[in-house]
Amino acid sequence: MPRVPSETRSRRPAPPRRALAVKPRRHSGRAPVPATRGPAGVRLAFTTRAALLGLAVCAVVLTLAYPARQYLSQRAKIAAAARQVQDDKRDVVSLAEVIAQGNDPGEIRKQARERLQLKMPGDQVFYVPAPPTPSTVARHGGAVQTPVVPGRDQLPWYDEVWKSTVASSH
Repeated sequence: MPRVPSETRSRRPAPPRRALAVKPRRHSGRAPVPATRGPAGVRLAFTTRAALLGLAVCAVVLTLAYPARQYLSQRAKIAAAARQVQDDKRDVVSLAEVIAQGNDPGEIRKQARERLQLKMPGDQVFYVPAPPTPSTVARHGGAVQTPVVPGRDQLPWYDEVWKSTVASSH
């Protein structure tokens, strides 16, 4: 719609206001309740509409509280899962490096020597037994003892076998 300059526009008078028809009130036989008035005779702004609006707002807040809590907890779980994925990716990279090292023949020989005590041809091997502890030497007076079965008497294992053979033959 094209704009018309304000001089060419004519002003129309406002339509006359009609009086609203008011229905006569039926009286229930009770005395009329005076409007609630605050200090200095000013009517209070808290009305039924305001109470219903407050009730509606409370209902909406209570309705949305549980889904919002669920949403936030799911976001936290997603963030934790993303961190776990990043940690797992770093572990995969480091384990791939270990596998690559394990395929090296020099590394295989080194691990076999350290872990399995592998000796190559031409190596001289010396075995040195551990010295007896001082308490063992003092108890036995320096004599070599035959091992006994744990939890049994202080008899050597062959005496236990002999006893069980004799007992089973009777």
